[in-house]
Amino acid sequence: MANVAPGLTFNFKGVNTSDANLSAVYEHKMATITSELDIAGFSQLNTSVLGGSHGVQAGAALSMGLGSKCEVNDYSAAIGYKPENDKFFVGVKANNKFADLNTALMYNVKPDLSVSALVDFTPKTGAHSFNVGLGYQFCSGYGMKLKASNTGTVSASVKKQLPNKLTVVGAAGVDVRKPDAYTLGVTATLG
Repeated sequence: MANVAPGLTFNFKGVNTSDANLSAVYEHKMATITSELDIAGFSQLNTSVLGGSHGVQAGAALSMGLGSKCEVNDYSAAIGYKPENDKFFVGVKANNKFADLNTALMYNVKPDLSVSALVDFTPKTGAHSFNVGLGYQFCSGYGMKLKASNTGTVSASVKKQLPNKLTVVGAAGVDVRKPDAYTLGVTATLG
């Protein structure tokens, strides 16, 4: 049901009597609020809010169990900034009841060249991981990406956009500690 009230839409999706969800989406020029309720078992409620202005975006999500007792299963929050000139992006997200932190950084060196980094950290255990990447657009419709992680994995891909919305990607990856365990792949997507 669209436009029940200005900006409010309800949706129902279900496959059988044990799987049915009712969602509500409220859209405003500054934010969107989404909620989804398991109406088959009344066991789960998920809600989130996302808003932003002048390059700053912020959001939060909450997941609640509604079984025999009402309890918070998970919550998270994030904030990011991307200026109007699209020169860079920086974002931070706290997941898993704020137990895990993720950061994302991206910088457009030139219109056809970007560098990025993803860093994950769990303060309680000290566990961490990171990925660094490079994206390059060359020739008409071709793009290349290179990625390396702290686990020793290095990967590369080349993407070609063809007519009629056909995209072909060739990819290769290797764990530098086990060079014989490499992966190769090709995918094609239409649409």
